[in-house]
Parts: sequence; C-alpha cells; structure tokens
Amino acid sequence: MAVGLRHFRLIPDLNPSRAKAESGAAVRAAWYEIRALTPIDRVLLGCVVFTLLALVADYRLGLAPVRELVHITPFVENGGRELAFEQLIGWHALVWLMGSALVLLYPGYRRGMVSLPAALLLVVAVAIPAITAVNARVDSLTLESFFGVGLPLAAMVALALHPGVSEKALRAAVWIVAGSAGALTLATLAREVLNNSLDRLGILFFGPTTSTGPVLAALAVLVLMLLPTGRRSRAAAIVLFVVLVAGLAFTQSRTAAVALLVGVSIAGVSRRNVSKWAFVIGGAFALGLLTLAPRSLFSAAQSTSFKAANIGHHWRLFLEHPSFGYGVSRESLPAAGGADNTLLAMANGIGGYCTAAFVLSWCVALGGVSRRWMAVGGAVLAVYATGWFGGGEILFQIPVTNLLPLALACGLSRQGSRCQVHSPDGTGRSDRVAISDAMGVSGERTPSLPAQSS
Repeated sequence: MAVGLRHFRLIPDLNPSRAKAESGAAVRAAWYEIRALTPIDRVLLGCVVFTLLALVADYRLGLAPVRELVHITPFVENGGRELAFEQLIGWHALVWLMGSALVLLYPGYRRGMVSLPAALLLVVAVAIPAITAVNARVDSLTLESFFGVGLPLAAMVALALHPGVSEKALRAAVWIVAGSAGALTLATLAREVLNNSLDRLGILFFGPTTSTGPVLAALAVLVLMLLPTGRRSRAAAIVLFVVLVAGLAFTQSRTAAVALLVGVSIAGVSRRNVSKWAFVIGGAFALGLLTLAPRSLFSAAQSTSFKAANIGHHWRLFLEHPSFGYGVSRESLPAAGGADNTLLAMANGIGGYCTAAFVLSWCVALGGVSRRWMAVGGAVLAVYATGWFGGGEILFQIPVTNLLPLALACGLSRQGSRCQVHSPDGTGRSDRVAISDAMGVSGERTPSLPAQSS
C-alpha cells in the first residue's frame, strides 16, 4: 500500500540514499547551468542579485554613499504642511553603472551596449542637469537625480537589451526579482500583522503605496506570462502570483488595480499557455480592489478631489513651461514633484520633449519584435503606463530599480523574438552565430570577462 502511495507521490519517499542522490543531482544540474552561462549573462545576473542586496544596504541599513533629507510642501494634501523624503545615490544604482562599465571595457561586447532606447534614456539623464542649469540652480538634488536615477536607468536598460544576453538569463533574472518581491511582500505583511498596524501596504524597497502597487502588478503579470510547464514549478509560480496580487490588494491603490486588470487582460488574450484560473484570480482581485476596498472608486471622493485639484495646478504650471520644464532642484521641486501624475511631474521637471523621449524609449525597445513576444513586454509596459497616470515619481524619491521589471520584460521580448527569427525552423531555438554577428562578436570565439565583484 505504501509503495503505491509513494508511486502516486501521496507520501514522501524517506529513503536517505535516494534523497541524497536527488539532491546531489540537483546541485550538479544547477552548477552546469551556471557554467553554461555566457560572461554577459553572468554580469546581468550578478547585477540583479547585487541589486537586491544593495537595496537592503541602502534602505534598511542606511549604507548609501549619499543620503539627504529633502522637504516639500504639497499643493493640496497634508493640510499644507511640509513633507520630507530621503533622496540618495545608493548602491542599487551604482551596481548598474559598475556592471555597464565592466561590459564597456571589452570591445567584443561594447557594440551591443549601443541601442536607441538606451541612447534616448541617456539624453533624458543629461537633460536633468542641463535644463536645471538654465531654468533654476543646480544643487545636490540635481546631482542625486542625475547620478542616482538618470545614468543608472540608461545603464540598466542598455545591459538588459544587450543582444548577447540570453533568453535563459533574462528569465532567471525575472524569477529572481519576482521571488524576492514575493518573499518581501509576505515578510512585510507578517510584520504589520504582528504589530497590529496593517493599513495600506508600502514596501520600503519600492517606495510608497503609489509606487509599490504598479511594481507588484508588473511582476504578477510577468509571472503569469512566464508560467513554467512542469507541474510543481507551475504550482509554485501560481502561488507566487497570488502572493504578489495579495500584496497589491493591500496597497489599496486604485491605479495599480486598473494596471493589473489591463496587464492580465493582455496576458489572457495573447498567450495560450496562460492559466485561465490565474487569469480569473487576477481579474477578480483587480475588480474587487476597485469596488470593495476602503479607497474604492465609490468611497474615495475626497482623495479624488485632491488629485483633481493637484493635477489641475501642475497642468497650469506645465502650460507655462511646456518644452523644457522647471528643472530638478530644491528651487523647482514644488513644480516638479507631487503632481499625482508621474508623466506630468516629469514634464514639469525636464520638459515635454524629454518626457516624450522617455516614453518613446520603451516603445522603441519593443519595435520590430514579433507578435508572439510583443505580448510579454507590451503587457508589462501597459501596466507601467497605467501606473504612471496614478502618481509616483521617477526623477527622485523612488528607487530607479522599480523600472527593472520593465527593462527585463523588454529585453526578454527582443531576445525571444531575435532567437525565433534566426532559428532555421522558426521554432525559437537560438542561432549562436547569428546572434554573435548581431553583437559584433565572432561565433567561433567569445571574449571572456572576469567575474564581477561586489
């Protein structure tokens, strides 16, 4: 009877030698997978892993190289009282600058770092001090925005879109980020329950609730679209999806709920392998958050009126300086911050042209991608675009790594489409020679990079 139950995996097999052999085989398989990665794959995964550690060092341990307290007086909310937030140049941003610098040191990989999306984001980064110098006065907030947000974002996107990065490495990076976010969500919820302080969930490493919600929504959509085929792996992924959606629900962010509904809808329509149960769960959570949460559309009239007044005020400021904005500094912070609309706040900071370049960079990143792979990056971009209309910042206050899921999704779409195009039979098996030619490296010999140090 016990043998039959073990055959159907209803009770575990407690044979020590067999368990030891299976563990050893799993370790060896993982080691072979790591050795099979290319040097550029190891740089990307190293940056992702070190980013997670750096966020702990920056926001939990207070070890950021540059940290400053910035004060701002909102236009409507908080009763006209002054608010404060921490602006820093953290290790989580410097990790991507160091990783990109390491890749640029080697001519064989240097060419792959040049892409139109990265170039557009570099223009946006340079515009931060340039526009501020013309319209305001460059101060420490300007430099922190340039070195802590602008340059790291361009470096992060250049590395994620590098044609030498494999689809396997990008998938692994997505699962590392999503798994870490799921564990962090559970830990934050457990801590607030134990402290009897469970209200609106704002995860420290993602920023306030207006920024936490869209990040969790984007990761949930990515998990949904990349569900593995194995039974156990698929079950674990669905559990992770539910955890991320539950964390989003506790943010009580209406914009994040709409973003999740948009992303899940795109995933359900465009991907045949998406679990219909996961699609139903995501849609139900989103609709429930919109209609039943304390901050629902039917019970948040005061919040909605505050947002309308705030957006109207910043829109009038934008019409006065539509092209080049007011700059990013303490002097211009009342115009460039707290607009309850991410893109409007960015336009007031660095102007309409640079804001258009920022949005265009993500659209260009998905240009030329096959329809099959367009859904991955397109769904995540739709989630972020929806979130940008609901508040939050990009040029300051919020970690630049909040955009890492979007960069990985765009890279995965480009790499998956490239492998499918160069495959002899169109099934998606990568052609190493074609990809090597695309990145400017001979297919017969791949330059090696030393291991990245923390």
